[in-house]
Amino acid sequence: LSAQRPISATRLATLLGCPHRHLYQNLLGFDDPAGALPAHEIESRTFGNWLHGSAEAFWRLHGAALGLREGALETHRAALREFARERFDSLRPSYPFANDEIAHATREELCDQLEKFLLLDWDGGTRREFVDVERAFGFDSPCVLESAAGPLHVRGKIDRMDRESSVLVLRDLKTGNGKPRRADDPPDARTDLQLALYARVARVMAPQWRTPERVRVAYVYTRRGA
Repeated sequence: LSAQRPISATRLATLLGCPHRHLYQNLLGFDDPAGALPAHEIESRTFGNWLHGSAEAFWRLHGAALGLREGALETHRAALREFARERFDSLRPSYPFANDEIAHATREELCDQLEKFLLLDWDGGTRREFVDVERAFGFDSPCVLESAAGPLHVRGKIDRMDRESSVLVLRDLKTGNGKPRRADDPPDARTDLQLALYARVARVMAPQWRTPERVRVAYVYTRRGA
C-alpha cells in the first residue's frame, strides 16, 4: 500500500473479502493455469476489454457533441454501430472464433451493448459537459486517500466522467449481469467499494482535474442497459 506499490479498487475488494486469496493471487501470482480460449463464444474478459476500448475510442471522438445533445439520436446510433463493427473486424483476427456465425453474433452483441449505453446516456439526464473517458489516476504521480489506518495509495481508471451543472458524474461500465439493490441494502465491499473509491479519488483530485467536488457515481450494466 505504499507509493511504490499502489493498489487498485479490484485488488482492494479482494483484500477486504479474503486476505488469503489476495496473498495468493495478487502478491504471489498464483492463478488458474493458462488454457485454450473458448471458441464457441468469446471469453468474458476479452469481450469486456473490446467493449471498453470501443467505448473509449468512440466517445473521445463524439463525447462532446453527445453530451450537448447535438444532432439527431438516430444519426449517432448509426455512427456508433458502424464504428463498433469496424473496430470488431480489426480485432477479430486476434480471437479463435470457431466460425463466422459466432463471430457475427459477437459483433452484433458488442454493437447492441454499446447502443444500450448510448440510449441510456442520451435519455438519462439533461445536457452534460463531457469530461473524459478512461481517466487514469495514481500512475504518473501518487494518489493518496486518507483512512483510519493511514494513507492509502491507489491507482486505476475511471470509465466515464461528465459534468452536470455543479456535479461530476462518474460511471463504470460492466458487461456482466447486473446486481440490483434496494435503497436500504447495507454496503457490500465486493460491489460498492469500486464506486466509493472513485468518488473519494474524484474529490481528492478535483483541484488538479478542475472538476466539481460534488460527485455522483453509478455502474452501467451494458447487457441490460440499466
